[in-house]
Amino acid sequence: MSYQVLAPQPWARREFGSVQLKDKRLNKRVVQVASAMAADPSASIPKQNKKSAQRKGAYRLFDHERACLQSLCNPHWQQTRLVCADCPVVLLIQDTTWLDYSAHPQTQGLGWFGWDKRKDKTIGNGLFLHSVLAVEPHGQGNARVIGLAWATLYKRNGEPLKGDQSKRSRRRKAADRESARWIEAVQQVGKSPPLSRWIHVGDRESDIYDLYEQAQSHNVGFVIRIKQDRNATAGHDTPATCNSADRKGSSIKDLCRQMPIVGTRELWISPKKGESRPLGELEHLCRGSDDLVAAVESNRTGAALLGGACLGGKSAGRCRADRMDAAEQRGG
Repeated sequence: MSYQVLAPQPWARREFGSVQLKDKRLNKRVVQVASAMAADPSASIPKQNKKSAQRKGAYRLFDHERACLQSLCNPHWQQTRLVCADCPVVLLIQDTTWLDYSAHPQTQGLGWFGWDKRKDKTIGNGLFLHSVLAVEPHGQGNARVIGLAWATLYKRNGEPLKGDQSKRSRRRKAADRESARWIEAVQQVGKSPPLSRWIHVGDRESDIYDLYEQAQSHNVGFVIRIKQDRNATAGHDTPATCNSADRKGSSIKDLCRQMPIVGTRELWISPKKGESRPLGELEHLCRGSDDLVAAVESNRTGAALLGGACLGGKSAGRCRADRMDAAEQRGG
């Protein structure tokens, strides 16, 4: 598929030209600031806006009450999804990063992040940014970055829970728990168009059963690196629901260890502290012989079926449980 890379100004007009801040001057300023950022993404705001009037205009925009992440970025998110609809396959890569404001102690409205066990205190103050990057794979290691499909900012309030398991358990069940951002991302990005296949990609933090349910209900796929060793069975003969007595006792990781090797690739992995293994490591890719691995997950309503296909990794003839990749599921 051919596509055109636009210069900063036409790109900014296309991505942010439909912004609505209820003031034509503000709308125009958004496009101007976006164009300046696109022209020199790694530069500071003063260097991006070289003239004094441009710098003042940029800071006034950021300080305006109607200028927030949602209002400024929604036009870009919508444009990204519009382009995604014309792609055969789109990877929607979710991840979270923190924005460190520790060097700005007077900034208000921040939360904490990180915990230093040795000093028994938080590491810094700032915000968390959870984003969904849309990428179109082209094969042979090539891909096109389309843009952000959605993002959200949040902060941590209150005291760190540390080792209090009862509080941690209650927190995991709360409606405003941090892990809900993964599920919200699936909801906000929405369903795959009829001629396109959208696949959410996440690390082990996103191994959440509610996310799998949302993916299925929105007719999108997922590729998740598993963290929970869920009960599972290979094949299509697993009933839609089953109790613990009817389960076969195997797990997703057990199934991955039994998979035949379908290919190999070399990975460059930095050794952990105290390890002497080489940086280069040959890993065998393994795929289940069955198209469906029925993973059974216990939740509040009992056991439910999760269908998909497993992809695992074996190193030095032995399956590495900490490197397993979860099922890639086509919703629907």
